[in-house]
Amino acid sequence: MQKSHQGLTAVSDDDCLILADALAVLFKERACALRLAAAIATARGERVPDAHDFGLTQILRLSRAIGSDVPPLSDFWPVAKSST
Repeated sequence: MQKSHQGLTAVSDDDCLILADALAVLFKERACALRLAAAIATARGERVPDAHDFGLTQILRLSRAIGSDVPPLSDFWPVAKSST
């Protein structure tokens, strides 16, 4: 059955499940990359990247648009600011 998911038209429930899984995996990978980049930046005394630098806020926005539950960023990044 196709229905609208917060502005996404003609997306089937099966497609939404696939998108939700893909976004969850992408979010997890990007959060891991952010942690690694932050550790390297800290060790070098450079600016620590944030969630925006790795597209995490956009992934969260898309996940919400399809009704998917993505864990809060703070689960992956303890010093994450709630900017979404």
